[in-house]
Amino acid sequence: MDNKELKKLLGEAKQNREYGEFAKAIATLHQIKNEFPTNATYCYLLAVTYFESWNTDAALTYALETLVLDVNHKESYELIGDIYSKLNNTELALENYLRAYKIDPKYTFVEEKLIELYLKERDYEAVIKICDNMMNHISIDISSVKARGLTMIYYGAIIKKRIALIYLKKYREAIGCLIYQINFEKDVKLPSSLETYSFLLKEKYIEIYKMYFNLNDKDNIKEYSTILLEKYKITNEALKEIETEAINDIILRQQRSF
Repeated sequence: MDNKELKKLLGEAKQNREYGEFAKAIATLHQIKNEFPTNATYCYLLAVTYFESWNTDAALTYALETLVLDVNHKESYELIGDIYSKLNNTELALENYLRAYKIDPKYTFVEEKLIELYLKERDYEAVIKICDNMMNHISIDISSVKARGLTMIYYGAIIKKRIALIYLKKYREAIGCLIYQINFEKDVKLPSSLETYSFLLKEKYIEIYKMYFNLNDKDNIKEYSTILLEKYKITNEALKEIETEAINDIILRQQRSF
């Protein structure tokens, strides 16, 4: 198989995957793999296509074969993590995501998946650690579509870190994180920073107020109660309900019992 034919077959396989014609893509990728049995990339493409077709057994078989060919193939560890995540095996999913992360500590796709799993497992310290790492290696840049996409991942890390801090009742740090989030939204001109969406800012101020109230920070309690009462026209009765939630460590909506 020459390079021209290889390129043609890879293009066909890619197109078939995009159109959901996985049987055709898999047949083509098997043809390529048979020609290049020691090529880890082609073996991985076969594994990920099987995964896309919901054949987790075959996907796992070829992902493991890829790792025999290249023990540091981080995408295969990620794929194995995806497979076990789909099978609801959190332990093995985490184990394989962490292997990929060890190979590449700036592997953003895996970082996002680890954060979601750690939130599910309520390992909030681990969430914070990964969010901090993401915020260290991702640059804030909105000059292109690709750069803006990474910047939004950075933004997601801010939010997830704040949530983790709140669940750990580290309210002082969580307030700092939320204020940073508010300023970040303005700096990168997110829709949530526009006056049209002022109700979103109101919710953030309520969250900040709750945490200051819980901390009994009198100066900031006064400042944010004034904002809520005067700017957002919250009634005194509503403010009392907010304070009751604060006393009971109900800072986020999802912490409420319905």
